[in-house]
Amino acid sequence: MAAKPAHRLIGAGNKWPDATALLTIQMKRNSRRSFQVTPSSQSHISSEPTNGSPSGLLVDELSDFHFLGAIIVHGRRSNPSEPNIYEVIDGQQRITTIFLYLCAIVRVLSKKAEYAEASGLFQKYLVIARQTALVSNSKLHSGKDDRAQINFVFNDLLSDTGFSERVAPFKYKPLPTTSSDTGRLRTNYRCGCPVFRRPGR
Repeated sequence: MAAKPAHRLIGAGNKWPDATALLTIQMKRNSRRSFQVTPSSQSHISSEPTNGSPSGLLVDELSDFHFLGAIIVHGRRSNPSEPNIYEVIDGQQRITTIFLYLCAIVRVLSKKAEYAEASGLFQKYLVIARQTALVSNSKLHSGKDDRAQINFVFNDLLSDTGFSERVAPFKYKPLPTTSSDTGRLRTNYRCGCPVFRRPGR
């Protein structure tokens, strides 16, 4: 019997993007999607830095493309007024890593006071920017063990006053959690920030 998925991704549209284009994670397509990742995603990429960057770094240059493998999702029924929900069966680690790196990019842009670009990425790829009946307005609903860390990441992003004013009246609706806010997701987010601060990034 298959394990019940514990993470989810929320979105809209009737077609999942080709896995080979996942790295561009909807940069050119409808971004109203959110993912639910299964419990097997608990072994995220290594949190140990290698050569000053997190292991598993996906892109070195703008012209650097990598095949990320197939992503298997299962669409769930949802209220027509809400975004579509997809349970991620395979590809959780990749989606979570890309999500965390997008969060790191938003944080770096905010630190550089590039609030227009940061808020655009944030509202398009990371959150549902309107009222929702879902448990959270994050586009990634992680498993129980990771929820406090996802909440930490969003609180860190919104701790920048200039950025939070730019995305107002948005208010983050945290994932319900009883877990610790320390762990690999938080470490990978923190490791991603210096990578994207480098000149030329």
